[in-house]
Amino acid sequence: MLHVTPKMPEASTYKVLVSFSHHAFTRELKGEDQPAERFGPANDVRCFCMTRLVLSHALPKLIVAASVGKAYFPARGHAKQRNFLLVELSPFEPPYLVVFNLNKAKKAAADVAMFVVSAHPRPNLLPRSKMDTISFATLVSKVAQGLPITRPPKKK
Repeated sequence: MLHVTPKMPEASTYKVLVSFSHHAFTRELKGEDQPAERFGPANDVRCFCMTRLVLSHALPKLIVAASVGKAYFPARGHAKQRNFLLVELSPFEPPYLVVFNLNKAKKAAADVAMFVVSAHPRPNLLPRSKMDTISFATLVSKVAQGLPITRPPKKK
């Protein structure tokens, strides 16, 4: 359980229940993939990926760090506008993209449910300076309160 507190005076602390899709440790199937390497439900079978698995071990730490930082909106016009991004950069690696969505929690133990849809290296990602941002804590707060999430005006 992640606890997130916006930086506003007397702000509530929100409990965020985090869960992960198998896309965090699998990749799309290729013709040469063996049946033993396949993983997932019948409508979304993928291939186990050691690279993604190793990287996924950093996800909890990355999400905790992001809870006091920024989240990024998807590219304008992206089909899944409800998804948000966390981007971890290393000077020696391509960006590590974490795609997630937030919903009001259905169980009283948490205020918000965070579902990590996918996490993988993304070499050709748009520079973060060109991405629209929102404070992660503000995003959580808005979801918990059922408020609309608005994208900032288009950058020039």
